[in-house]
Amino acid sequence: MFVKPIVAVLLFLAMQLLSGLVFTVLGMNAQDAMVAHSDWLAWATIISGLLTALILYRMRMFRTKTLDPRHINWGYAHLGVVGSLVGIFAVDLISEMLDLPDLMQMEFIQLANSMWGILAIAIVGPIVEELVFRASFLGYLVRNGLDSRIAIIISALVFGIIHFNPAQIPAATIIGVLLGVVYVKSHSIVLTSIIHIINNSLAIYEMRKFGETINDFSLTQVIGGTLTLVFIATSVLLCYVFLSEYVRKYHRPRTRHRHHHHHHRHI
Repeated sequence: MFVKPIVAVLLFLAMQLLSGLVFTVLGMNAQDAMVAHSDWLAWATIISGLLTALILYRMRMFRTKTLDPRHINWGYAHLGVVGSLVGIFAVDLISEMLDLPDLMQMEFIQLANSMWGILAIAIVGPIVEELVFRASFLGYLVRNGLDSRIAIIISALVFGIIHFNPAQIPAATIIGVLLGVVYVKSHSIVLTSIIHIINNSLAIYEMRKFGETINDFSLTQVIGGTLTLVFIATSVLLCYVFLSEYVRKYHRPRTRHRHHHHHHRHI
């Protein structure tokens, strides 16, 4: 049961490493080293992501309908999106309080100031990660009989660890749980990709606004210690309420050809 999902994650890592190596070598002779580095890194992320998605599709780890917005029940979709984003806000505040070392901060700042970097971080990266960790990893486990709650936790842990960055691992793990809940109900990465894209876009905005002085800005300090705890508690409560309603009310829209359902695996 776990072999193909693990292969999907290893493929994701291998393609990133290989593309990163190739584009680093290609960019070594560029005149503007700093611009070249961020652009080549962005292109490595984009190309590796597209190749990973193509290979996983050929492996039948996901089907194209997981990207089709017509398979989303938009009447209740907002519950999952809002609940997750409120939960991510709480996670961001907690992450600031933990103040773990960020090994990738300078890389992200450089990417945030490149057009290709923004495309890689805000659009391509989130969609590819949702294809890998939700559609291919979590989806495969659920489709093959693993309890959805256990599958969500396992996929979230893998999603967190795979970032290899102390500042990101705890937050990514919790976010992985939120995205897992949204995915299991919808069996589509449309909603999880929207959430992921919004989260990464806000991160890019912060990095572009503050740049290398981003460490001097702290939302928790602006809000204040006691009030920050109130914000966290309120956000966690709202996250629970919205996601509970999402889980209770969300149902996948019916397809026209119901008599063909037994021929297809739901993803």
